[in-house]
Amino acid sequence: RLYVDDVFTWRDDYDIYDDVNHFVWTKPKQKDINYIDRLAYHHFYMWVLDTDFEIRDITGEPNDFKIELEDGRTAEFFYGYSSQVIHFVNNEDMTNNQNNPLRTMFEFLFSGSGNYELKKGEKYILSKVVEGKLIAEKIYVDELLRMEKKYDSCGSGTQKTFDLKGEKISEGRFKSNKKVGDWKYFISDSIYYVKF
Repeated sequence: RLYVDDVFTWRDDYDIYDDVNHFVWTKPKQKDINYIDRLAYHHFYMWVLDTDFEIRDITGEPNDFKIELEDGRTAEFFYGYSSQVIHFVNNEDMTNNQNNPLRTMFEFLFSGSGNYELKKGEKYILSKVVEGKLIAEKIYVDELLRMEKKYDSCGSGTQKTFDLKGEKISEGRFKSNKKVGDWKYFISDSIYYVKF
């Protein structure tokens, strides 16, 4: 799964990350005033970078507002209608920028090789991509490995799951992301087989 805000956390070497605090994004046919959900979410996430913050004050209008955090950080957000798409982060034009994080990430994922990391709350996912193909994935919760997958084709491969002590509790094959064939379940000192 890929979320727009994950693009910004994946690539943090762009100049726009230095003192990010001003966001502008206007679009044609923009009639909905629910800008937080539709446009501002990943800007806000990019600005605060985590979930450990307290909001001191929000001032302005629904499409032109300023947020001040308890730690003193402030940012300005402007969203709304325009005849063309306008998208700025600080003074960086994101609308016509050929070197933007989204483009770089997609080019990397679909044609390159390497690791992609995603952190959502207490869940951390590490995926390995080789020549544009997902070949391995590990899921950690509270820094403990809970699941490991190895792919031999799209949506198919082997999977292991682990309990809160790091002990393996099951392993087997999956196809189309569903369990198939014989699965081993490790309970106490025994191994049980279940056919899917």
